[in-house]
Amino acid sequence: MHDIDYDEIHDEFTVPQFMAQAILTFRGGANGEEPPIRVIQGPLTQLRQPARVTVDPLHNEIFVPQESDNEILVFPREANGNVAPIRILKGPPDSRGLGPSALAVDPVHNLLIVATNGPRGERTESFADNRIRIYNRTDHGNAKPRGIIGGPKSGFYELGGPMAVHPPKGVFFLPVGGPGPDTDFVGVWSVHDNGDVPPRWTIGPAPGLFRSVHGVAVDPKSKSVFVTDKDLNAVMTFSFPEIF
Repeated sequence: MHDIDYDEIHDEFTVPQFMAQAILTFRGGANGEEPPIRVIQGPLTQLRQPARVTVDPLHNEIFVPQESDNEILVFPREANGNVAPIRILKGPPDSRGLGPSALAVDPVHNLLIVATNGPRGERTESFADNRIRIYNRTDHGNAKPRGIIGGPKSGFYELGGPMAVHPPKGVFFLPVGGPGPDTDFVGVWSVHDNGDVPPRWTIGPAPGLFRSVHGVAVDPKSKSVFVTDKDLNAVMTFSFPEIF
């Protein structure tokens, strides 16, 4: 399992199951060998090796990005069994125009933030295919994003991993891979940003701080940002009151 999302409103957590092509939801207090309370699985779901999942508890929806299929599937939060998506956001045919590697929902501004990588998801010297695309939450089909962030000023060569959003301030946090050692960082952009713009705040880059930044989460109550690093096998906590 490559991701997890906690729904504090309904006290549930949801995980994608890559090999079983399923989305599993457990009660928040699950412990031991306990079965999920709901499972989305079967041919109608169109799930193919899901690696990420995002739950919108305010609008009761589950978003599942499928990078290789250039699409995002959306299900009702309480869906169970072999159920079809209620809508699909898709990029143009034979295009990396969507190719979602990570996403987050801002339910306050009714937006969907999608990070996309280049054809191989590798760190290269080209910014051409690495973008942050901002859609209306209910967009479907080959919809045009309302904003696209990307270019040399953005500083990213690779995007991905769990990202986080802080809706009251309209900002989102994204793990960013740089072109070499000591260049990874966490970038913070506004949901209203558009074009070749740098992040408004960053954690890093700095010598020895990150090796392979992999995911980010936030706790507004403690005004903290949590960052995971795959190569360091670590979870780091940063105080960042100016963002909150």
